Amino acid sequence: MRTLPDPCSTLPRIVHAFRRIVSLTAALLALALPGAALGQTPGDDQYTDPFGGENQEQPSSPSQADPEPTPTPEPATAAPAPAVPTPPPTPSGTPNTAPQLPRTGGEPLPFAVAGFWLVLGGVALRARVRPR
Repeated sequence: MRTLPDPCSTLPRIVHAFRRIVSLTAALLALALPGAALGQTPGDDQYTDPFGGENQEQPSSPSQADPEPTPTPEPATAAPAPAVPTPPPTPSGTPNTAPQLPRTGGEPLPFAVAGFWLVLGGVALRARVRPR
């Protein structure tokens, strides 16, 4: 008479082999496929130069040979204009009018209270679990 193998001893082997095959297949599949970044496409929200339409003078490179302009003599003026002294600027009580960055974030008090209660709870838990 032929005896059958004990199902309790072969089932864990089959499950273990199945898990090993599935793990190996998942690892190979992850390495075989290219990694895709969930980023923007090349045409989405690209930077546009806000000053792009304005005419800006480009500095000439030293390799270009620009002819030097000939200096023209300035006409002589009859009498120089008298210099008007400017009064010194008076300090005023107005604050600096430089633009200020917007305030981001929330109120710090709720976070401080929550942190206090978390630390207090951790200390109480350690004191309760400590062997006597």
